[in-house]
Amino acid sequence: MPPRWPKLRESRIKADEAEVAAALEGNWHDEHLFTLKQALALIDAYTAQITECDGKLQHLLGALKGHELPESGLGAPKRSTPANTAACAPEWINPKLSRPAHTSWHGWCISC
Repeated sequence: MPPRWPKLRESRIKADEAEVAAALEGNWHDEHLFTLKQALALIDAYTAQITECDGKLQHLLGALKGHELPESGLGAPKRSTPANTAACAPEWINPKLSRPAHTSWHGWCISC
């Protein structure tokens, strides 16, 4: 820690320079530093993956710039959502719900 840091403390801090210096020393255990190093490596890896994904998306979106949607839009959805979706959920999602009669062997709603 540079010796000038305690001198830069806010004027409202009641601790003297020695107390501030002691507080800034830290307690760096090897296992904590190892964990922080691994976390930083994961952040760097995720950042690289996100950057690669962003580049691919930009490439794909660039290829779509010349295309336009038809005036009528995309049309009606191919499958409608049931009014009572919770009743059609399998019982392993919510065991308190009783299984409706129109479910398949695994619990999903057949009519949905």
